[in-house]
Amino acid sequence: MELALAKHLSDTLSPDATTRAEAERALEVAVHDEGYATSLLKIALAPIEEHTRQLAAVILKKCIREHWSRHDRLFVAPEISANEKAVIKQALPSGLGETNSKIRTAMAMAIAQVAVNEWPGEWPELTTTLVDGIRARRSKAEVLGCLKCYEMIANDMDEVSVATVGPVLFPELLTLARVAEHADVKRRATSAFAATVSTLENLSGSDQRAVRDSLVPYLGNWLETVAMALERVPNPKSFEQCAASLEALKSLVLAVTFFAKPAGDALMPALSRGAALFHGIAPVYAQYAEENDHATDGNDSDGDEVSFDAVATELLELIITISEQPKLHKILAPSLTDTLYVTIGYMSMSSAQEEQWIDDPNQYVADEDDDFSTLRASCGLMLDSLCLQFGPKAVTALADVANRRMSESIAARNAGDEKWWRIREATLLAVGTMSDAITTSAERAQQKGLPVPFDLPAFLQTVIDVDLHESTAQSAPFLRGRALWVAARVSSGVPANMA
Repeated sequence: MELALAKHLSDTLSPDATTRAEAERALEVAVHDEGYATSLLKIALAPIEEHTRQLAAVILKKCIREHWSRHDRLFVAPEISANEKAVIKQALPSGLGETNSKIRTAMAMAIAQVAVNEWPGEWPELTTTLVDGIRARRSKAEVLGCLKCYEMIANDMDEVSVATVGPVLFPELLTLARVAEHADVKRRATSAFAATVSTLENLSGSDQRAVRDSLVPYLGNWLETVAMALERVPNPKSFEQCAASLEALKSLVLAVTFFAKPAGDALMPALSRGAALFHGIAPVYAQYAEENDHATDGNDSDGDEVSFDAVATELLELIITISEQPKLHKILAPSLTDTLYVTIGYMSMSSAQEEQWIDDPNQYVADEDDDFSTLRASCGLMLDSLCLQFGPKAVTALADVANRRMSESIAARNAGDEKWWRIREATLLAVGTMSDAITTSAERAQQKGLPVPFDLPAFLQTVIDVDLHESTAQSAPFLRGRALWVAARVSSGVPANMA
């Protein structure tokens, strides 16, 4: 059966339309034959043409998803027999050692699909197989395959699964994350442990507490590993450095979200490095944003997407997560002004964004209001969070930062810098984003007879004099568009004769 099936698979890639159609019909018939899934597995693992093996692995994954259990929502008849299921469960894990990363990933996905129904209760051997593949370190490919597989199935774990798997698997993951020879193995091990922690997002009440409590003994080693990965600013041209930083930041966000109290002081070194990275990466990102060719943006051997933009975005997510934990405000409060100053730098428009809207500078304001996928949008979310958590303190900090940034832009213009308007446009964007907090804090200050934290009339007068001046419309149309936007946003907080 394997020879005929392999030929059909190969023929589906034929340039001849008739041959392809006949092969596809033959595969549709073969799915009803006993041993179809097993034959696909044998082909995927056989020493034949790579394209045929890859196609077999992909179709096997689909076959398992549709035909494994009649109780699945996506089930399509016929159901794979019990005998064939046993054969597949025994043979599938051998594919995790494949040197071809596409086949290895497809095998991991097929295992994950089976695990939804059968692991750990009906397939306890899978745990032993994964632990052995990680611990024995027979090959880099096998370790990566086992880590990838575990990461895929971790999201479906409950408190019983964590309690069963944790004592044998977690120490191995954390050891690899610290001392593995290869950077991608370290990163994958970190990601695998974080995948376990992320199960907390799907649990609540006593179930969540049970899983969280079972993970507490591993917090120290995990946070030390995360801190080590955040020791330096990643090189935007180094895929592995960016990927390692990204995984560490994701882990740190999870740690802050679920373990701020039990982790205690053990959380501080990693948080301090995360905060330092937020500031340290800013000038590097500014240069990166001006480059058109981002060579490291793309996928690794397992298909994971990584970019320097993603690292910067995750740093903003970390700041937001810290701000949502009152016990951790002591980390942000002393540097709130500097944090806002750096954030406005991240919000500065890049050359690519300028080119995107060059034909209609006024349209970019409307487009950005509907697009939450950019780093500028993430900065806006962070500003909202800081306003919510710090109130007038954030507004006071913004007043200082806005004055500094506006002055810097004028100095840049006087020095002949053609891009002088960009940081000014970003400053107006920040002020407009925080406009509700600014007007609310002014009202409360006036009610108490106190100075307002942010002088909106003075700010708006500056906008009128500089940013809405006719000369700006010619030299910096994007700035003029943003000025009109911010003027509308703050109009309720200024005297009627200015509005």
